[in-house]
Amino acid sequence: MRVGYLGPAGTYSYQAAVQHFPNANGEVEYLPQKSIGACFQSMNDGSVDYAIVPFENSTNGQVIFTFDLIVDWFVGGKANFQVVGEEYVAIHHALVGYAASINGIKEVHSHPQVWGQCRNILAKLESPIQVDESSTAAAVLAVSKLRSLSVAALAPLSAAHVHNVPIIQSPVEDDPSNTTRFLVLGRQHYSADRKIADRKIADKGMLLLAPHGDPSAPAGVARAMAELAARGVGVAGVTSRPLGNGVGNGVGKVFVVDCFDEEARGEEFAGRIAEAAQQIGIAIVAGVY
Repeated sequence: MRVGYLGPAGTYSYQAAVQHFPNANGEVEYLPQKSIGACFQSMNDGSVDYAIVPFENSTNGQVIFTFDLIVDWFVGGKANFQVVGEEYVAIHHALVGYAASINGIKEVHSHPQVWGQCRNILAKLESPIQVDESSTAAAVLAVSKLRSLSVAALAPLSAAHVHNVPIIQSPVEDDPSNTTRFLVLGRQHYSADRKIADRKIADKGMLLLAPHGDPSAPAGVARAMAELAARGVGVAGVTSRPLGNGVGNGVGKVFVVDCFDEEARGEEFAGRIAEAAQQIGIAIVAGVY
């Protein structure tokens, strides 16, 4: 089994992949990807069997890169895969580098999603230059190459250990309960020894919708929610993103809707979402899991 994740080794995405697809029998191959976009592409072209992508963080909110890719792939009609699962990872950041202390650090590298999770330590560093990297592990690699006493990275301890970069201070996240939710992309649900046994017990789903007429009008959104509620489908969250690329009328918004059902499971739940989708303008079921 080939599992793609945002690399290099040591990222939180790698932790999510290992948590979700443990390699106890040596049958899992973890394949690092250069970006979140590459995770989607490798999933679609068959380079991997599953891919793990960060979706939202309890402190810093949605991972917009992933939301926009979901809209692009699913609403654009390009995806030959679906959302088949999720994984939650505890996020504990460390300040890593070659400085003896935080004094004198003038530049910090990390993934853009991390800045909002580590405001306190950044404030103590007196507004250092913040350099965006493709992943937290890539940030550690950058620091390891520079080997400067004034440059550090915000990253997981695992990345520091993998790339042999000293730990200056840990933990440094603002919220000790900081957690990131990852989505699992795949073409089919996995075997019974996995955390989500199969589609038969699925009670969560993701729906992408743009109501008829003006997608951003309150009435259109309310009607979409009513169609779901009428079928007993609950809504755990709604996030709007721009709708473009010639989809629909080329303007307005698409809504990424997290659904759940405390009673229906599997095909019955999937059927309820599909029925609602038929009544709501542009609507695509991105996954049931």
